[in-house]
Amino acid sequence: MQELISQSDVVIENFRPGQLERLIGPIPKDVILCSITGFGQDGPRAQEPGYDLALQAMSGIMSITGEEGAGPVKVGVAWIDIITGLYAGNAIMAALFKRERTGINSHLDISLWDCAIASLANQGQNQITSGNDPGLLGSGHPNLVPYQAFQTSDGWVVIAVGSDSQFEKLSQLLDFENAWPTNESRVNSRKEVVDIVQSKVVGMTKIQVCELLEGIPTSPINKISEALADAQSVARGVVTEWNGESVLASPLRFISERE
Repeated sequence: MQELISQSDVVIENFRPGQLERLIGPIPKDVILCSITGFGQDGPRAQEPGYDLALQAMSGIMSITGEEGAGPVKVGVAWIDIITGLYAGNAIMAALFKRERTGINSHLDISLWDCAIASLANQGQNQITSGNDPGLLGSGHPNLVPYQAFQTSDGWVVIAVGSDSQFEKLSQLLDFENAWPTNESRVNSRKEVVDIVQSKVVGMTKIQVCELLEGIPTSPINKISEALADAQSVARGVVTEWNGESVLASPLRFISERE
């Protein structure tokens, strides 16, 4: 192991704090060390193991994921594991750049906990600013209305109104009176706004809604098979082959060398 490390620029490990060095000895100072743990290198939980589901529960993301009046649910993939890997990749690139400029190697402390909390994004900031815990809104947005899923005759679509002018256009296209010309009034009358939009699209197909609302962010809620078969997915090659098996492709595209 030490021989392999001696040939490396970066070492990535996910043992509990201090465990790797107890197993193999000191890590040389001439490599970048990226330590990925459940809770970080210090703090009262530092020695606790971290699992995606447990971190989804503890971080608060499950408390804002699910339908109002029902129980909390987890994100449909191992969300915290994935974002932690992405944050770690960014940190490693920054550390390589720092070493190039300064000659100094870094020890990177990346935890599922920190990444989950940081990724609460606007919902975390809403709590900090207001002092109130956000609740379950289903597919809705805490600060924008209407901005959620709506049922159609053959499935579901999302309608994401991001401005007052878009809502005015929506009211015209769906033929209802715009009694809520500002986003603040729509947030305060969330149920009434959502109900009237729902009543207008429930008799249409997904395609009809998307075509009618051109110019307003509107998309069908696809099944995974539909997303994989989408013309854009085919054009981008999002499914590739590996050892004779179809697999999801890397989203990274190195399209040319710039000279």
